[in-house]
Amino acid sequence: MPSDEDDVEDVDIATIEAQIAADLRLPPDPARLLVDALTAAAIERAPDWANASIVVVRSPSDEWTSALADVVETKACAIPSVGVCKVLKRPDRFGSDRARVSPSEHTDAINNAMRLGNKDGMLVLVSARLDTDFPSVLLRAAQATLDCSEITSAVVASVVAKMTSGDAAGVPDDVARHLTPVVMRLAWRPSMASADYVRRLGELVERPKHARSEWTLARLHGCDEAVAWGNSTCRDIADCQAGRLAWKDMDRGALLCGPPGCGKTTFAAALAASAGVPLIPASYSKWKSGEDGKGSYTEIIGRMRQDFALARSQAPCILFIDEIDSLIGRGQAGHNESWFAPLTNALLAEMDGLASREGVIVLAASNFPERVDPALRRAGRLDRVLRLGLPDAPALERILQEHLGADADGLDLSQAARLALGGSGADCERWSRGARRRARHAGRRLVLADLIAEIRDNEGGKRSPEILRRAAVHEAGHAVVMMQHGRRVWHVGIRATGTMAGAIESDAPRMATTAADVRAVLVDLMAGRAAEEVLLGEPGGGAGGSASSDLSQATVIAASAEAAWGLGGRLTWIADPTAENVGSLLGLNRALAERVEARLADAYAAAIDVVRRRRAEVEAVAEALAVREVLTGDELRAVVAGAAGNACVPKEVLQ
Repeated sequence: MPSDEDDVEDVDIATIEAQIAADLRLPPDPARLLVDALTAAAIERAPDWANASIVVVRSPSDEWTSALADVVETKACAIPSVGVCKVLKRPDRFGSDRARVSPSEHTDAINNAMRLGNKDGMLVLVSARLDTDFPSVLLRAAQATLDCSEITSAVVASVVAKMTSGDAAGVPDDVARHLTPVVMRLAWRPSMASADYVRRLGELVERPKHARSEWTLARLHGCDEAVAWGNSTCRDIADCQAGRLAWKDMDRGALLCGPPGCGKTTFAAALAASAGVPLIPASYSKWKSGEDGKGSYTEIIGRMRQDFALARSQAPCILFIDEIDSLIGRGQAGHNESWFAPLTNALLAEMDGLASREGVIVLAASNFPERVDPALRRAGRLDRVLRLGLPDAPALERILQEHLGADADGLDLSQAARLALGGSGADCERWSRGARRRARHAGRRLVLADLIAEIRDNEGGKRSPEILRRAAVHEAGHAVVMMQHGRRVWHVGIRATGTMAGAIESDAPRMATTAADVRAVLVDLMAGRAAEEVLLGEPGGGAGGSASSDLSQATVIAASAEAAWGLGGRLTWIADPTAENVGSLLGLNRALAERVEARLADAYAAAIDVVRRRRAEVEAVAEALAVREVLTGDELRAVVAGAAGNACVPKEVLQ
């Protein structure tokens, strides 16, 4: 009787085992192949790394850190002379869970180094941001560096050749720079041609999208100093890219200062466009606002680091931090100090971390540069200050021409530019847009009257004669008293802009180096209110209001003289007053408040005295402003000279 075994066909066990092994065999990992290639190239450049007790490894980005750490650890453990290997890595730290490295982690890293040093061991530090992730003493103590930070087209091409059939296709540089392990794995399929793999990598890779500005430095007007620096920077960037200039010999950053609307953001975009590099926009408000419009401390720092990491990956590029004064400088934030100081420290660390990656120029914008932390303006950070003021009449004419384009053909824009004095480049854009709308709705081409109507169509067209008279007297008081003190006034006007009923543009006052200098500046600031009291019987509230008002500026200067500059008869330094902290400072120090009030009262009395003695000139300037709305510096001087009996007032000024 046949046994059960006779019913079973002969089986080739070896064949079955081979099939099972084939089924279980995992395909090659393209990300691992790339890390292997990066590591091999780095080791070839640093052959003595095997004898080091501390090794630092630069990762291309946080996404690659874990894979890179695994490969380096495997290679280190295979070295016969290495008894123990410890790898410290900083993987993906963006988000709330890994937004900062604690002091205890730094201490642990140092202790690990000392323990391993006593056991013929090796400590490996792996990160995309070594300078901010590990103690500086450990980085200085490292005997070897494996630089795996750059993913080149050639390295990616070698991986493509191993993963696909056929010759390796060319990999664009911008694709190689932004590859991640996830993208390399998702893009690959078995039996894929190299060209298809490269095409798929390009489709999946996430390239930062930066719209190129239509504005270039050649199209900017009224900011000659900034444009000259920008053109020089563009040449330096080109020389660096061509290998003719070392990055260390370039400016690393600049602080753009000026009133709102003067073109700080436009300048940053124009610089990037002129240099042909990406613009990475950032700001405190962007870092603070998440999907829910809120941001915790760790989330803010996480988003800040994301922008800096993006800038490093896009180098050469311009990283533009708008409204940097929103991060109130340390020592100026009052009861919010505990919130802002660590954020400023984190920003300083990121800016210093850029030193390890060439090609990132940091531009920051501020309406109030005095609020910017002094440490941010030190050498190697924002060490160059570029001031962008309001444009003069010729610059305004060119800016209007830029915005109107062909619509300005045949138009003499000088009259509109003169009326626009005190306006900004942003105002010019708005007026030009409004003028086009008027012409479009009227069914005709644009005429000069459309533009002038837009410039005039502000609060000025809605203010009563009494309000306009008060604004004219106020600005006239400022102008005459400033001239009395030798300051040059470029223009003065009563055209309303935003919260301002009028404006005056002049050269900067003499540096307040003495008590007499401080008093002169305070008298200038009090002159508008004094003119209202002398000519109209009582002052209005126009001298006060916002942090940029006459009274606010005067209070800060007077408090600084008493509390910080040693010009109040006392040598004790108390504080550095700003518009943000001066209220609480005076509220907590009654004696200081009394001294500041006395200084302001003295300046106000002096301003009233000047206005009374020069009442005729103030009246004449106020009358001319009521008619013309804006006076240029030459027109102002002619009016003042005529009222003083030294010259005749030109008829055109009063027409």
